[in-house]
Amino acid sequence: MMGRRAAGCAGLMVCLLLGSARAQAPRYRVRVVEGVRECAQGIPQALDERGQVVGGRCLWNPAGLLPPPDEHHPDVFAQDLAGGVAVGHVVDDDRGFDTPMIWAGGQPQRLPLAPGFTQGLGLYINAHRDVLGQMSNNTAGTQTAIWPQAGAPSVVTLSPQAGNRDLRGFNDRQQIVGCASFRNLFGGHIVPFLWSDGQTRVLEPSSSADPSGCALAINDAGLVAGESDQRPVLWRDGKLVRLAPPGLTGYAEAVNDQGAVIGVLDGRAFYSDGASLWDLRGLIDDAGQAAALGRFLAINDAGQILANRPAPGGPFSGVALLEPQAPRAGDAPPLVTMTSPWNGEPLVDLVTLQASASDDVAVAGVQFFANGKPVGPEDTTAPYTAEVDALEPASFHARARDTAGNLTSSPLRFAVVSRSCQAARAGQAVTGAFAQQSRQFTARFTILATRFTEGGFALSSGTPGGFAATSAAVLFAPDGEIKVRNGSAYAGTGVAYRPGVYHHFRLAVDVPARRYSVWLKLANQPERLLAAGQAFRVSAVTRLDHWMLRADESSPADLTACNVRVP
Repeated sequence: MMGRRAAGCAGLMVCLLLGSARAQAPRYRVRVVEGVRECAQGIPQALDERGQVVGGRCLWNPAGLLPPPDEHHPDVFAQDLAGGVAVGHVVDDDRGFDTPMIWAGGQPQRLPLAPGFTQGLGLYINAHRDVLGQMSNNTAGTQTAIWPQAGAPSVVTLSPQAGNRDLRGFNDRQQIVGCASFRNLFGGHIVPFLWSDGQTRVLEPSSSADPSGCALAINDAGLVAGESDQRPVLWRDGKLVRLAPPGLTGYAEAVNDQGAVIGVLDGRAFYSDGASLWDLRGLIDDAGQAAALGRFLAINDAGQILANRPAPGGPFSGVALLEPQAPRAGDAPPLVTMTSPWNGEPLVDLVTLQASASDDVAVAGVQFFANGKPVGPEDTTAPYTAEVDALEPASFHARARDTAGNLTSSPLRFAVVSRSCQAARAGQAVTGAFAQQSRQFTARFTILATRFTEGGFALSSGTPGGFAATSAAVLFAPDGEIKVRNGSAYAGTGVAYRPGVYHHFRLAVDVPARRYSVWLKLANQPERLLAAGQAFRVSAVTRLDHWMLRADESSPADLTACNVRVP
């Protein structure tokens, strides 16, 4: 039975590399699953091992509507299925009571309630047709229940202390996972639990400082997927396995019996073999189809992944299945491994990504990605490299393409960034001090302008009151050109700056000569000389010890300086 879910590092460095360098993930093609008209805005909930999908009153692949048991129960809500048998509930039109249901062969069947209970919900179903759900009445409240083979129910006592119960998964061994608060424990936090053979076990937290989390899915081997400390995690034989470093939030949403996991990390979908992680959209060969998909919901034992397709006007326009693609006979896909940055390597704000790739015929090129977005053009010549601005929390991967068009993506590598940035608003100056420099030295800094602006960066002796009190200055002019001051005037460089792009500057300063030269570097472009041998404006100085970032009063946008490094 497949598992499914219903309903910091210090400094600028790569923190974690997960899995083997040779680990590989499947490639996918997208197949849109058509529904009947009433399902056009349906919300898919679950996927079974046959590739069938259910949600609300709809069944997809093949498409159809799940009928109510009679005219008094018109509202159908199905949310799980196994072996083509759906489970859910219907609502009594007169009393508003919920009745637990299954649909076998498309035919409705009420699940019996235990004596004294007046209503209930069917939530999950396994391959044996055991149903997990809830029953309730006015005196006992809501109780967890199991209907073995859809027969007479039994009440499950998770724990006398358990409150705010949220049931999230159920497997063929009748194990239950979810999250709950436990009276007088964990300070009222909602924590993940596993119920098995009549015993409830709170699962190990990712952080002792924050035990909050939830177990969201379980497969038949008892592998649990979920979230703890706002990070995606697994529990294997009760032992915690973290799938991401600190600082990147997310959750593991579903797991199948082969241990393949899908979830969300840093706002993007991932696929995992239980150790390495891949960008899930990056495993889909058609980038346009990948971009059109919404949420990824479930993975079955055949490796199919269920996703929804948001409509332009929302909320949903259909259902999509991601189908794993077997390599073509005699046409092996390439192998690709990221070789840099290595795990734990300290990084500056401009990072060179490197990868090695091989193929049984020939590698056509390697494309690099940061946070799921392409970095520079595809590199067609080994050694394969690209540069990226690493000033935000980031994940990196590489994708190799062979001459037959086969693609392979490397597992993700993660960077948790601790950057040093200062922003100056219109009419505002930000200053900083550095060790006194009285000879030749090099200053480095990164500038970002979100729009065309008027402002710049300068070096001075003492805290400057404005640009007139500085010796060396680089200006972002309102006409879009970068200018460098030469004595009392700004000299044009003929180089335009690009709003929204990080500009990496290097200043070679000769204090005794009162002159300096300026170089500019953009990602995936060669460093270029902007100005050489420019004269200080304030010439009667013997040392420099301060920097200033200033946006003039007329500036329409903020100016940001990052990672100022002197020398």
